[in-house]
Amino acid sequence: MDKAVDHIARPSFLMAEANAYAVFVVGTSMEPRFNTGEILYVDPSAPVRRGPDVVVQINDDGELRAVVKQFKNADDKLVRVEQLNPRKEITFDKNTVTALHAVQGSWIRA
Repeated sequence: MDKAVDHIARPSFLMAEANAYAVFVVGTSMEPRFNTGEILYVDPSAPVRRGPDVVVQINDDGELRAVVKQFKNADDKLVRVEQLNPRKEITFDKNTVTALHAVQGSWIRA
């Protein structure tokens, strides 16, 4: 998460967003919504709303990681998200969440 591993062309709907980025889906926790190998386009300046998909960036004792889930809600202490496979709610201590970014689109590489 601290550096780019590849570069791809940004889609037209993110041309004006200088900080847009993309992530590769790894794993099955969001199937059938997203599948391994799918590319998700993220706009860090877009507002995060209940229901849509988000990238949650987490600092877990110095180890940075990111997960893609559906945003449920957040309060002063917790961020709540849901995965689809198997369906379950996951909570993160808000102090460990370094960023919460909205997924704006996806692409399946042929």
